[in-house]
Amino acid sequence: MTRNIDYRIEVAAPLLDPRLKQRVLDIFDLLFNDTVKARYLDKELSNRYVPRGNRRKVRAQLAIYDYLKSLEQPD
Repeated sequence: MTRNIDYRIEVAAPLLDPRLKQRVLDIFDLLFNDTVKARYLDKELSNRYVPRGNRRKVRAQLAIYDYLKSLEQPD
């Protein structure tokens, strides 16, 4: 699968709200710990899956859904 590396636009903005910043960091943590769908994009753009080894299965998309759903639960 090819990626749009040449013509994409990336935007950055400061996160001033500490709660929002923590939520974004939590989501990044889930993304970086994905062991099911994570891929390496190397200089040849081969887009290989990251080997899981003996680590437990973590699928970031589902983990993020569960995380966001847990935020809706009343305390």
